[in-house]
Amino acid sequence: MARCRKKGLSKEMRRLARAIVKIKAEAKKLGLFAEDRDTIACPRCGLEEDVACGGKLLVTAPANREIDTGLRFTLVKKDGDMWRCPGCELVMKCEWL
Repeated sequence: MARCRKKGLSKEMRRLARAIVKIKAEAKKLGLFAEDRDTIACPRCGLEEDVACGGKLLVTAPANREIDTGLRFTLVKKDGDMWRCPGCELVMKCEWL
């Protein structure tokens, strides 16, 4: 087992952590759900996120939960926990996992 430095993780653990962050960023670019937060559902207009079998993030409307609207909830402020609904502009909190 690798030894940890006083300030934190071992070199190998830090390397693996950086690789995971990079993979999650690539997954997000491809439209996949990185599972770093809960999915979001808007209490006002009913738009809600879902994740397809292959991991693709979908946003569906109440009228048809089978079809992706192509809309996406957006993070209000980088490194924040507030998200804006693409349908009605409601800002709501979503917890990071």
